[in-house]
Amino acid sequence: RLVGEMQAGVEGDMSPRQLTDKQVVRLHQLLHEVRFDDPKGDHLSPAGEYNLRLGVMKELAPDMIATHQGDVRVFEGHAFIVEAAVSVGGRDIKPGINVHRFANRIPLLFEGGSDVITKTALKRINWASYKINQ
Repeated sequence: RLVGEMQAGVEGDMSPRQLTDKQVVRLHQLLHEVRFDDPKGDHLSPAGEYNLRLGVMKELAPDMIATHQGDVRVFEGHAFIVEAAVSVGGRDIKPGINVHRFANRIPLLFEGGSDVITKTALKRINWASYKINQ
């Protein structure tokens, strides 16, 4: 389809070195206009809520845990799935609410407590109504 949109003299099997300056500019414009379908995410292998829950329970032995696996999302052409676990208590861990985040099995590491999830969990939820002391 791109070759068809190009100016005359461009073939599908041409080397980029054979393009004129004018053709390169036109190709650049076309690539900015074209829209490719987002990847489906079939190639991803998330840990899954069940395995995430088991892993946190095995390693931290929390008093309470909740897990969630999001849907496939795409950012700049890259598909990802975010998985999160929220736990309270546990061995060798700071008291209060602990948030564990993963994207495609990779921990999302950044300054703890500065992310939206933690701020929401600490500020917008009335934990006292659940008889939980932060």
